[in-house]
Amino acid sequence: MVIDPLKIVFALLQPLGLTLLLCLGATLFAHWLLRALALTALLVTAVISTPWAADRLAASLNDRYPDQPIAEYGRSQAIVLLGGGVRPAADGSRGTDATAGVDRILHAAELWKAGKAPRIIVTGAYGTSGWTEAHAMRHWLQAMGVPPEVVVLEPDARNTRQHPAKVRALLDDAQAPFLLVTSALHMPRAVANFRAAGLRPIAAPADFELLRYDNILDVLPDTNALHRSTRVLKEHLGLLHQRVFGG
Repeated sequence: MVIDPLKIVFALLQPLGLTLLLCLGATLFAHWLLRALALTALLVTAVISTPWAADRLAASLNDRYPDQPIAEYGRSQAIVLLGGGVRPAADGSRGTDATAGVDRILHAAELWKAGKAPRIIVTGAYGTSGWTEAHAMRHWLQAMGVPPEVVVLEPDARNTRQHPAKVRALLDDAQAPFLLVTSALHMPRAVANFRAAGLRPIAAPADFELLRYDNILDVLPDTNALHRSTRVLKEHLGLLHQRVFGG
């Protein structure tokens, strides 16, 4: 495999790479303790900002609930779709802004079309009172061919900890299983919170975001990789919080 040397140079001269190089240079003139702390911070940041490390960190969550064909899911009382795939327009209008997690909305629509549940509960409070994340998800589902009467709005839950209590009131039977749809990285924490609330989610993950690089650029800093690693670490901290405090 031939690697263009300019790509390596450009990677190191991007804001992240350049910052790491300048900080490394600055440690040459620091007190030994500051130098040790700075080098530790540099090493950690440099490692988790590589695609190689980000990919492996993501696998620690993605692999807990592997992807599976829609046909293999059984029929449930409902599909619960967590927010994160779209955002309401920032200006408060009825527009929407797709995020990297929009795959989860498509996955929920496909599950419903396959007859896996009679309705879809969309939950998310981000936005204004009249046009929340839940409203935006319903808009996208309708554009994908899901009838409006099938979609149940839950526009009040503001985070993963609040979803279970808000969704429980909309389920026909709190003891019956339902399909839980969210991004693969987020699924372990979401499942843990719903189970802690006494509910029975069946993980139906979407949005598997592996980087899958395969050359020398894997070990160079990249802002996308750093963002991925940050999201993974956030999910692990959320799981730790759930285990310690129960929510």
